[in-house]
Amino acid sequence: VAAKTREAFWDMQLQLVSGMLERDYAVLSHGWLCPNRCEVNGRILWSKRDSSASRIHQHGKPSYTRIRVLAHAGHGRSLLTLRISTGRRHQIRVHIAHVGHPVAFDEKYTAAPTVVDDGALGGRNFLHRYR
Repeated sequence: VAAKTREAFWDMQLQLVSGMLERDYAVLSHGWLCPNRCEVNGRILWSKRDSSASRIHQHGKPSYTRIRVLAHAGHGRSLLTLRISTGRRHQIRVHIAHVGHPVAFDEKYTAAPTVVDDGALGGRNFLHRYR
């Protein structure tokens, strides 16, 4: 997101910090996620000093992801829409992996054998912003 004026920039910053600016994503995840699972509320921690994966940790920053299951697909996958309002680093990938349903084709947050199996179906991380 980019702003053309300083006023617009600070207005967008306020919206982002207050949770008023929401973003929607389409995700293909591993496993059949229960339709009753509608949110993940976990604190995300990441280090600027190393390139390790972000993770859920009590000292992390608050983050909230709303989940809606659209369909269950073949090969044990779920098609989801997710809405985030906090925008932490790798928030969707961390939250979905935390509940046991990592994003399809995600090499960073998915177990190695699963990534190898994903290779037969394609090669790109299935996480796309649509709104």
